Amino acid sequence: LVKMSRKFFKTRFNPIRPDVGFYQTFRLLSSASAELLWWLGAPGKWAANFVFLLLFVIVMLPALVPAFLRYLWSAGVRKNLMYGSSIRHQLDVYLPPDHKRDPSRRRPVVIFISGGAWIIGYKTWAFLMGMVFQDNGIVFVAPDYRNFPQGRIPDMVKDVSAAIRWTFENMAELGGDPSNVTLMGQSAGAHLAALCIIDAAEKEAALEKLCASQGMPEQMQVEGWWRTMEPGFASSLERMAFSCRQLTRFVGISGPYNILKLIPFMQARGLPKNVLNALVAGDPLKQSPACRVLELSPHAVSFLPKVSLFHGTADATVPHAQTVEFAMALERAGGRVETVKLYEGKSHTDPILEDPCRGSDPLMHDLLSLIAAQDSSLSSSPSSSSLSSSSSLSSSSVCPSIQHRRLHPHVIAVARWLNPF
Repeated sequence: LVKMSRKFFKTRFNPIRPDVGFYQTFRLLSSASAELLWWLGAPGKWAANFVFLLLFVIVMLPALVPAFLRYLWSAGVRKNLMYGSSIRHQLDVYLPPDHKRDPSRRRPVVIFISGGAWIIGYKTWAFLMGMVFQDNGIVFVAPDYRNFPQGRIPDMVKDVSAAIRWTFENMAELGGDPSNVTLMGQSAGAHLAALCIIDAAEKEAALEKLCASQGMPEQMQVEGWWRTMEPGFASSLERMAFSCRQLTRFVGISGPYNILKLIPFMQARGLPKNVLNALVAGDPLKQSPACRVLELSPHAVSFLPKVSLFHGTADATVPHAQTVEFAMALERAGGRVETVKLYEGKSHTDPILEDPCRGSDPLMHDLLSLIAAQDSSLSSSPSSSSLSSSSSLSSSSVCPSIQHRRLHPHVIAVARWLNPF
């Protein structure tokens, strides 16, 4: 019984990588925290916002704790799977309830990149959303990535790309449908995911050009013998973590897509300018998807997946104008914008936290409808038309299972007042 208990707690609850151990983890976290405090400087607005964030979490605990305990206890959530060498290279996989009963069935997959201002991102922030997708028959993958100061934005993009590659490499074991994979991100996670697909499209277009110059058929890229070719050709393929053609769509939620225009808003939230400059590695335009997509060749743009964007109009952390600008840039470049939906009066976190805890979850209804339109097994009736960039998503084509612990409206109002985001 003791051995079983130890194994249970080790596999279900332990957030420590077994190959790193507690002591080394503590040392790494202490060192990173000390370095972050040095970058942030003397306590100021950032410290006040941190206190408000803690108070916000305390007020929300009655709704979050039961769901979090379910997350910890669930055998359907495979936790802390390693996809790389860093302590941050871990991910959680939420498997649908019928995964073991029907292992042959291929289910839609969502790869979700959590936000956190590039500093406090953590895979477990997505546990509410992950369990809703899980309950609705969708495989949900939530990776970690290096936060600042462990890494800069280019490092984080590499981590996210590696996690996407891991997902495709393990697709059969996860029971995922490789023809229905959605890359999704919220806030900073949406920004990193957008940069991932732009980088991948750029490399894929260059690779296709390189293949043509070598006189090689395109299908030979996946046959493996390219490793015997000249070093320049092999290294080009090695740098491609995944192919944009493998993704069905990209979904961005409350994302920042023009870093140069975002800097004043982030400074107003207490993030020092030196941290912002370090994050973008001195080049905010290169780390801005809305700018980068306009620099892509038409051929590279053709590799980008369909794009759907969601944002609240009352977002004071990342203005919804960022989403509108990115959508316009994509359309101008020739990209495929599937839908853009703005939630009237919603803040930066309302769609993912406050709304679910007040008993309504319009974002999840829209996301499930979007994925169900691609997968007939999730729809109660076939979709009669495709989504347009100006359309409002209809939830009539899907009957989602969404269950959250409700909070009193007055509690939600206090939480919204405290929320620094």
